[in-house]
Amino acid sequence: MLDHDPRHLRPESRVEMDQRIDSLSKSIIRKRTPGNIIGRLHPTEVQRRISDCSTLYAEKVCSLLDNFTIASVLDLEDIQRHSWLAESHELPITDIGAVGISPTPGFAVPGDILTAHTLDCAELPASGHGSGTCWCAIVAETTREEDSWLTPTGEIRDKVSDLVRNPSPEVCQLHDPFGNTLLHLFSATSGCQAQLFRVVPYAGNALGLTNTANQTFLHVLSPEWFTNVPSALSSLRRLLDVIRPSHPDIFHVTDVYGRTFFHRAASLRADREVLTDILAYCNIAIPLSRDAFGFDPVANVQPNPTVPQPESTNHGSPISYTPHHLPIGSNMPSRVPSPSVSVSGIPSRAYEGPFLAYHARLIQIIHSAYPNPLVEDSEGRNGLHCLAEAIINQQIMDKQRSALSTTSMTEHENALPSRLRHLRSLLDPSPEDSAVGVNPNAYDKSGCTPLMAFIQHNADHEDDKSRTLQSILETLTKGGASIEARNRRGETPLLIAARLGRKTALSVLLEQGANMRAKDRWGRGVLEILD
Repeated sequence: MLDHDPRHLRPESRVEMDQRIDSLSKSIIRKRTPGNIIGRLHPTEVQRRISDCSTLYAEKVCSLLDNFTIASVLDLEDIQRHSWLAESHELPITDIGAVGISPTPGFAVPGDILTAHTLDCAELPASGHGSGTCWCAIVAETTREEDSWLTPTGEIRDKVSDLVRNPSPEVCQLHDPFGNTLLHLFSATSGCQAQLFRVVPYAGNALGLTNTANQTFLHVLSPEWFTNVPSALSSLRRLLDVIRPSHPDIFHVTDVYGRTFFHRAASLRADREVLTDILAYCNIAIPLSRDAFGFDPVANVQPNPTVPQPESTNHGSPISYTPHHLPIGSNMPSRVPSPSVSVSGIPSRAYEGPFLAYHARLIQIIHSAYPNPLVEDSEGRNGLHCLAEAIINQQIMDKQRSALSTTSMTEHENALPSRLRHLRSLLDPSPEDSAVGVNPNAYDKSGCTPLMAFIQHNADHEDDKSRTLQSILETLTKGGASIEARNRRGETPLLIAARLGRKTALSVLLEQGANMRAKDRWGRGVLEILD
């Protein structure tokens, strides 16, 4: 918002633009305390640089420059306290995923609530202690209800002991307001391994239950579970022995940030040999699985320095497994280098080739995704990510599709817009193309899923485009795209649509049951963003 004017709407006239400039230049909320401004522009200098500019307009531009230009390093700390600037700053990739619990409350998920009482907010600057949104406040808010597993002091409630003494499938189905079952509680709590082993035999289908962030109990295992790994007598191996026969798919379940059990294992034991042993023991053929923060348990885990490492043939990471180190049947995606471009898709100054060359590269990835769904470019974008952004030449794309597939298009398919037609083919390919489709929930290196990419790159201001976008988003969600996945800002697709003013996306996501109460890392919900 720019003083109650949606930032995604362009001024309709020069008069309206002048009104916005005037409103913004007088904004008290967004003004900073004037500091040591170096190289301050004079209105006459602005008039010289901007043709057809009045003196009043130039004065307002100077006022904006004074209020929003970082004058010196000393002013930076004060400026960063303002949310309008802080929103543009994202935590480094390594701050999330490489730790056992989210470093800031803004990224908290239900599994973190079970151990939040162990954190000392006063010693965690990023938690904002005393702000009402710190870990202390979260603990107080989530434990005051009687159906919580924990007391406000972090102790397990007495009712849990009664449940453990008489375990049953019904007991294992019970959960707190955030979907955490007894399995989640005992997995996350140190010193509760015996209790978990007591209830697991009675769990049955409850072994696969997830909380409201789609975390299984394996997502929240405490660090003590990863001691003595890969010893055959380790507690983790005993637990996996119980899970593997009946719930092999549990290892592939991802939470709202795209993290699996293996992300948890790699974050707590950053040792290549240990992770290789866990993967092999689970007999899992796991493809590259990057989470929203760019952490890949296969490629980013540190190797054991005492073990010689083979040369990597994967261009995307400095460290990656070869087929020798992965379980039999694993497939690593091939990566195709992209031209030097900015994140927005506009060629950078360092790359002087034509703009269409960039989109031709995106189309190359789309073509390659038909026979190889795991293909990515150097930005980690798969065929669906590229389809969301590419400028498509319908004749060329259809000709390429026909060459790659032995099946011909039906009359109905031929009438569909090209982007939608290829989306359906990539999600549900013919047997001649590939046995599986392109992953609709894969994260690229910027932390976006294909659904987020389609919302970001496809506006809906035209009626025919709006109808096509609606069909595209519905096809994605029906094809398995998660509507609750989150990016590095903590945004779900619904929050992204609200921030960008995508009315069609908002409508489709709400019809699909998107969580209206979701909030981003700054605690803003849909209504706050739209207001």
